Amino acid sequence: MERLGQALVRWRYAVVLIWTVLLAVSVYFGLQLPGELRGNGFAIQDGRFAQVEDTLNDRFDRAGASMIVLLEGGDLETVIAQQRDRLMDVEGVDGVITPSENPDARSGDAAYLLLEFEDYDTAEASIADVRDALIRDTETEVRLTGEPVFADDLNEASKNDLIRAELIGIPVALLVLLLVFGTPLAAVMPLFVGLITFIVAAGALFFFAQTMELSIFVLNAVAMIAIALGIDFSLLLVNRYREELAKGNSREAAIVRTVATAGRSILFSGLCVFVGLAGLLFIQVDVFQPSRSVR
Repeated sequence: MERLGQALVRWRYAVVLIWTVLLAVSVYFGLQLPGELRGNGFAIQDGRFAQVEDTLNDRFDRAGASMIVLLEGGDLETVIAQQRDRLMDVEGVDGVITPSENPDARSGDAAYLLLEFEDYDTAEASIADVRDALIRDTETEVRLTGEPVFADDLNEASKNDLIRAELIGIPVALLVLLLVFGTPLAAVMPLFVGLITFIVAAGALFFFAQTMELSIFVLNAVAMIAIALGIDFSLLLVNRYREELAKGNSREAAIVRTVATAGRSILFSGLCVFVGLAGLLFIQVDVFQPSRSVR
């Protein structure tokens, strides 16, 4: 670790340049990550239900995905006819099943329309257009639901909650760090490292999302772990570095000593975190190990 500290001091400008480039690239891809998150945390485990789903898909002409438009109150007959025509014009909609084809789809002053799509991806891409096609200017209350809509709403709520949490958490963390270190620069450094960790992690996950399905809760988990560990480990480094400076060491010598001591502790601690999180791979819970999507 001491050699690593010496190398960091010697090549400090190159290290800063590498991290600057990595951060810029990560920002570009990290901003695209939310649009790549598909899994909603619920899955179909192998069993009787999964076998029945496969049989229905193989032997019957079932839609690859569907949405439901709920209608309640008002002149249902007129609204159903108008709504069907508007939905059939939406790109991606293969068919609209009304109460005329399915009498069970109506009960009293309520009814529903079943929208059929070729596959889940098509349905997901059509959500915005379907919502725009819903009739809003009548006495009939029209609402959209279904698994693709549910997953899309969860994704949006997850992103909004993450922003809200950071808007509260980051200023509080900065205040605490300022009270601990007493100087703005020392207080900002751990928080800055935590944010860089989150951005780089999000950028890396973008590429994983191209080959595997990632849950929409990934952003929240990554933000929580990256920022928390980034601040925690940075606290140790900054505090150790200030102690070495207080002993009269030069900045270069303080960095080498800090990496040799606090750096070793951080490496060991990081490995422990990695091993602990890897244990989640053995927990048979859908949100950790979705074997099959409910799509």
